[in-house]
Amino acid sequence: MTGKKQSLPFDKRGGTIVLCRRLIESDNYQTLSTHARALMTLLQVHWRPDKPVDYGVREAEKRLVCNRKTAMKAFNLLIELLAKFIKAREFLA
Repeated sequence: MTGKKQSLPFDKRGGTIVLCRRLIESDNYQTLSTHARALMTLLQVHWRPDKPVDYGVREAEKRLVCNRKTAMKAFNLLIELLAKFIKAREFLA
């Protein structure tokens, strides 16, 4: 035995995502769909304190393995129920 700690293959970056118990037990979180909950975690993966999260519907479609309409519903649900957590960025047409 070498005594060297082996890293797990899925944790090469060494990061963690933490969900606050108060958030998980909140009524807003409990009413989210499974896609919206997964999307919230994906958004946290891309979060940095110095810039807005650049994550869109197309990326969500691929990662959540769903169609565009379901991904948009997940985004809208997060915007509606967790308005302080996520703000939609409006684009000029």
